[in-house]
Amino acid sequence: MPPRTLSRIAAEVAPGDIVHVKAELLGEFVQHVLPGIRAPFVLVTGDSDYSPVGRYRELLDDRRIAHWFAQNC
Repeated sequence: MPPRTLSRIAAEVAPGDIVHVKAELLGEFVQHVLPGIRAPFVLVTGDSDYSPVGRYRELLDDRRIAHWFAQNC
């Protein structure tokens, strides 16, 4: 599902849920979905040659992200 579509269910993310985001869609996720998430969750990024960790380094300090597992750091 595209991140914009998922924004409407962001409030349903419960504590400890695992959210997978294809790495090159992380920007859209941060813009459209993350603002609606209130609970701490596990972020998994990958399935791409794109390396998002450097570009989105500020997510490492986001209290809602309990753990971030990333492919191609």
